[in-house]
Amino acid sequence: MTRRSLPEAGSGRRLDRVRVFRALGDATRLEIVRRLRDAGGSMACSELVSDCAISRPSSSYHYKELEQAGVITREKLGQHVRVVLNRELLDLELPGLVDHLV
Repeated sequence: MTRRSLPEAGSGRRLDRVRVFRALGDATRLEIVRRLRDAGGSMACSELVSDCAISRPSSSYHYKELEQAGVITREKLGQHVRVVLNRELLDLELPGLVDHLV
């Protein structure tokens, strides 16, 4: 069985479709993506931690998994970090997926 890869926007790196779905297969990570979608695509890490009722170390682990799958990016702004949903790529490669997350 071969894995189908998706191109990542603006780079030569390939995005693994299985990795995306594996990342979204965890209830906490799915909730993070839902909250990002509902918030317009980005939130401060501290907001997500309190909204999802997870510990800071646990949130770092989940952010890393989502980031490595290409679902999110993190932007450091001084001492604050924002989590940004990679909506453009997800809509391009997996149309409708983000809108249909329940």
